[in-house]
This record gives sequence, C-alpha cells and structure tokens, in this order.
Amino acid sequence: MNLTLRKYLQPENNDLVDEIESMLPQTQCAQCGYPGCRPYANSITQGESIDLCLPGGPETQRKLSTLMQRIPTTNLPEQKEVVALIDEKNCIGCTLCLPPCPVDAIVGSKNHVHTVLKSECTGCELCLEACPVDCIEIKSIYKPSKKLDTRQKINTGSQFACINCNQCDRECPVNISPLLLHKLILKKDYNSLTEVGLKNCIECGICDFACPSGIPLTDQFRTAKDQVNKIHIETEHKADLLIRYERHQTRIDKEKDKELRQRSARLGDKRPWL
Repeated sequence: MNLTLRKYLQPENNDLVDEIESMLPQTQCAQCGYPGCRPYANSITQGESIDLCLPGGPETQRKLSTLMQRIPTTNLPEQKEVVALIDEKNCIGCTLCLPPCPVDAIVGSKNHVHTVLKSECTGCELCLEACPVDCIEIKSIYKPSKKLDTRQKINTGSQFACINCNQCDRECPVNISPLLLHKLILKKDYNSLTEVGLKNCIECGICDFACPSGIPLTDQFRTAKDQVNKIHIETEHKADLLIRYERHQTRIDKEKDKELRQRSARLGDKRPWL
C-alpha cells in the first residue's frame, strides 16, 4: 500500500481491531509504514501483511498468525530491548527531538540540555533523524543475568499423565478446581486461569498429595501466577504507552492549529497569490 494512503488511513472502532492492537507493542514507531499501532491494526483487518511489526518480533507475529489464520511470509528477528540515549555534552537544546517522540519520553526545553526517560522510551528511533548534531544513539538495555528459579524447571506434566480422577478437586480446601487449572496451564490459557480462580489458590500442596499421577500441581500454579502477573504488567505498560501517545498527538495537533491561526492572523487578507 502507498505510504501516503497509509498515513491518512483512519482506524475503525471494532472488536477485531481492538484485539489486534492489544497484541502490538505500542511503540508507535511507524516502522510498519503506518503512523501508529492502531492504524496498522486496522489495516491488518483489511488484508495488510502481519509481518511488518519489527519491534514486536516473532512473538507478535505468531499471535497475529494465530488470530488471523495467516501464514507468515517473513521470519522476523528477535528484538533486543533498546532505549535512546542523549549525549548531553553535545546536546544544543534545540528541542527538535521532542515533537517526533510518540510517547513524550524526552525531557527538555529551549536552550537547555535534554534527557531521555528510560522507563518510558520505546526505542522507536524516530528522534534520531530529528537531531541536527547527531547526539542521540540507540543502545541495548543491559540486564544482569538472574539465577534460574527452580520453579521454572518444573515440567507441566510428570511421569504419568492426568487421569481426570477429580481427586484434587475433592480435596481442595478453597473449593477451586485444580484439575481445570492444570488443563488451562497445559493450554497456556492465562486469561481463563484468572477467571476460574487461580489467584484463590493458597498453594497448600494438598492437591499434590491427592494426585495419583504425582503431577506437581502446586508448582504449576505458582509458576502460572508469575506468568499471569507478568502479562498483567505488560498489558498495563502498553495501555500507559497508548495513553501517552494519544496525549502527544493531541498536543501536537493543538500546536499546529495554533500556528495556523497565528499565521492567518499575521497575513490577514494580504495574500495576492490566492
């Protein structure tokens, strides 16, 4: 699709577009050729490729492939977590990098040194081209390796498969269904796990003793809680980025409208070329 058409493509408010948008990383980087994640989500419902989101990488590509029932045509590389950094010694305080940032992650004012809020930066690279002195660079975020949690070593199964005896359900002291939780964990259906009461599990271990197959249910539930919490945090982060992006766009639009009104006021009717 022509980039000009992409730029002015208006999103539609429907459930499918919302679901696709929730899968996108909300970097608003425009690397897909669209001005933001929402327009790209809308275009996917109209037949656009699911292989254009570079920040999302193969994980987002797989989710879109499953949802849209399409086979990816390109293998996207794994993306590193990166942020923009400003060399404050060379920054001239021109503020030209502020408008391009889609989530207002750059702080600074005219003739003052700017800096980047690392916690808010999405690494979209849109500020690089705007800087007239090339004092901005993109760097990978260093994260020290953590000791592997022994819970991650627990397999979702055991030497024996679940025989659906319901013994764990009968013994559960908080009246949830360990059997149902176990099956949802095998399917990696973390949304449903929340709905059926995973958080109510007190990790007492009684279901482990009750299971004739020796499945480590308590360890499964503990690990699943960590994963559900991780997904919740990621969802909240995406929502926050989207709010920041929308506020940024609103402010930019107001500034443009103000400039147009001021220009019209200065020119008045003295425009012989019209």
